[in-house]
Amino acid sequence: ITDGDCNVTTRPPSVDCILNGHKKAVTGCDWSAANDLMVSCSLDATLRLWDVRSRSCLRTVRDQMGVELLACLFQPANNNMVIAGNSRGMVQVLNVSTGIYARGGSTKLGGRVLSLACDASGQLLWAGNDKGIIMSFIFDLETGRL
Repeated sequence: ITDGDCNVTTRPPSVDCILNGHKKAVTGCDWSAANDLMVSCSLDATLRLWDVRSRSCLRTVRDQMGVELLACLFQPANNNMVIAGNSRGMVQVLNVSTGIYARGGSTKLGGRVLSLACDASGQLLWAGNDKGIIMSFIFDLETGRL
């Protein structure tokens, strides 16, 4: 997606929903566990929380460093938390209910964070970068600390 929009489609293929708001290319998106919310990140240095049913942006949060966000992921055990990776190698945990980054929830991986994944329990986070490194972090489910 290069125009800053996230598209949700149905079968047979037809556009069901267009979520407008990002000013630059969308680099990642993820569904919440209940499939009612979507999180997206963009080269415009913002993370957006969307209500897909109402097609509205519920919250926009800028990257702490003001740099491009390249990956985002709902925390599977606590969908109030979103994990984001940026172009300066930072992995960051954000409480999307409050719009506040978790204290102790940021760590430097290096390179550009291109991918994020959690195990089913949400206690183990994996992050990959453009230098060929995949690193794991223990995730504190209560505080968002890494």
